[in-house]
Amino acid sequence: MKKGSFSIFFLFVRCLLVAGILSFTHCQSPVFENPCDTRSNDFLKILFLRAAAKDASSLCGTKVRPFHFPEILSFFVTSPKVSGTIDGENINVVVSFSNVSSLVMSFVHEGEVVLVDGVVQVSGVTSNDFTVTRTYTVIGGDGLQKNYTVTVVQLNPPSLTATRVYGQAGNFTSSNISTTADGLHSPFKPALDSSGLYVADQENNRVLFYPGTSTTATRVYGQGGNFTTANTGSVTDNTFYGVPGANVPDIAVDATGVYVSDIYGSRVLFFPGTSTTATRVYGQNGNFTTVNVGAGADGLANPEGIVTDSTGVYIVDTFNNRILFYPGTSTTATRVYGQSGSFTSNTSNNGGISADSLDNPRGICINEDGVYVADTNNSRVLFYPGISTTATRVYGQNGNFTTNVVGTTASTLSNPWFVSCYAGNVYISDRGNHRILGYEGNATIATRVWGQNGSFTGNAAGLSDKELNDPYGMDIDRTGLYVADGGNNRVLFFPR
Repeated sequence: MKKGSFSIFFLFVRCLLVAGILSFTHCQSPVFENPCDTRSNDFLKILFLRAAAKDASSLCGTKVRPFHFPEILSFFVTSPKVSGTIDGENINVVVSFSNVSSLVMSFVHEGEVVLVDGVVQVSGVTSNDFTVTRTYTVIGGDGLQKNYTVTVVQLNPPSLTATRVYGQAGNFTSSNISTTADGLHSPFKPALDSSGLYVADQENNRVLFYPGTSTTATRVYGQGGNFTTANTGSVTDNTFYGVPGANVPDIAVDATGVYVSDIYGSRVLFFPGTSTTATRVYGQNGNFTTVNVGAGADGLANPEGIVTDSTGVYIVDTFNNRILFYPGTSTTATRVYGQSGSFTSNTSNNGGISADSLDNPRGICINEDGVYVADTNNSRVLFYPGISTTATRVYGQNGNFTTNVVGTTASTLSNPWFVSCYAGNVYISDRGNHRILGYEGNATIATRVWGQNGSFTGNAAGLSDKELNDPYGMDIDRTGLYVADGGNNRVLFFPR
């Protein structure tokens, strides 16, 4: 091996290690005869290897600038934020908006410039018509380029007519109370995952799981595996307290398991995977056999809404007039909404009705922009951006944070109980008006109504495939909208 070949050999080994292709068999050392002759093939080979290894040190008086391969790393609708899925050279963004003719996209990329039809794209600024697919071209500093085909998928709004009913043996005109695998008693909240539907069956003091699209439950939480009991009074890791009355109002599901609020137990239980025995308890300092009512960062009083994201768990602590955030799997809260940052106060409308106060909040949802809370007694829903505990948007009060007017229009509410978010849109269960309202993007005036035959000024309770009676919680996915029609002892599915 000639002079200079030793260092080149080690460089070659380093490059192969970086590339992940070095094995300890069939390994051959390269021999470069003219590593510093800029006219030789050896010099070009070394340049390539050094660039691949991102080695910008000097060799033969020459520095190599690492290649910048053009690439889009993330891509999303700017506001409301809806992230796209990048799959090779295809990017898909699923939205519920009815108008996609002028969407502004944000993106993170490697390379010098991004173009659409020859027009330079500024992340978070440039708008495009996405009624057709768009090609985003990323050009690197070395003249390399990569094309991405961007498709915005518009979901149709859910129908105003339900096509599936849970709890009434397929009948849309009955409201029977039942304690079976097919029955319900004042259901409060449906929750979806990829395997099926969970329902908080409030007055039966249990949670039911329905696989796929079946309307017969195959798993029950809170009743020792029994589908025909509605027992109360027991405080364990697999029962719900239910004293003075049965009451299981909310449920949340994520990739790790199921969260259930046990109101009269002043606690929230976490069930891992498909187990019906809890392994974590919020509100009772880790004790599964107590039902203490408390405040502080570890206590709860009549908790209702639950939602999770990648950072932790949010619990609506209703009678303490606040929302608590628990990081990771901790059962001690580190952030509080509704009490001006205090974990020891629980005053309703603390400091007066404002963007910082709450009065008997119930439901909660979270999207990529922030947190939405149904502030029930104030007849409004508040939006908190990011991790801020001060709301910046209000639904139901015509933009006013200091009023709690009750109304029956497209811009007012009456004791809203739950709120859901999906693909950029917001859905509110306006219980006092026996309806569900749908809002597009960041708008605070509803554009769609379920339960009142399309009327924004009607508020009659009813029993049919188009009517509701005391609707509580909802959940929504690409297939449609699920509504807990509590007063009719059923859950309705409205397909897209």
